[in-house]
Amino acid sequence: MVILVARHRVKDVEHWLNGYKSPAAKAVRERMGVIAETAYVSIQEDNQVMVVHHFQTQTALQAFLDLPEFKAGLKELGVLEPIELKQYTELE
Repeated sequence: MVILVARHRVKDVEHWLNGYKSPAAKAVRERMGVIAETAYVSIQEDNQVMVVHHFQTQTALQAFLDLPEFKAGLKELGVLEPIELKQYTELE
C-alpha cells in the first residue's frame, strides 16, 4: 500500500471541495486506482488543504500523477502553487 499526500492552497475552498467531490472527479480517481481518500482543510490557514489518496502500488500512484486530467483538474479547481506532493509506502 502506498499513499499520496498533496498539500496546497486553493483560491476558494468551497469551489475546490465541490469539484473534488464531483461525480466526474470521483470517477477518475476510481478508474486510476484510488482505493481510499480523505480531504482536510487547515485550521490555521482556511485556504490550505491536504488530500490523502491510497493506492495498491506505486505504479498506480505514478500513473495518476501523470494523468493529464490530474494536471488540468488542479487548475480548474483553483489550486495555487506551490503544490507539495509526497509519496509514502507502508512500513511492515
